[in-house]
Amino acid sequence: MRRSIGETVILRYWNEGFEVQLKCQVEYIDNRTQMVIVSKQAEVLNIEFRNIYETL
Repeated sequence: MRRSIGETVILRYWNEGFEVQLKCQVEYIDNRTQMVIVSKQAEVLNIEFRNIYETL
């Protein structure tokens, strides 16, 4: 996942019991908080490591 920083990827993850598939750019990976920070257009999202189950 770390080599994906700055790249556009498709993340598949769980959010409140629902499966989400998101095409986004990986901005930062924070090991301390276990979060992946991604952007899609002008929106920035924080996704927990434990919720991500696939990266394409």
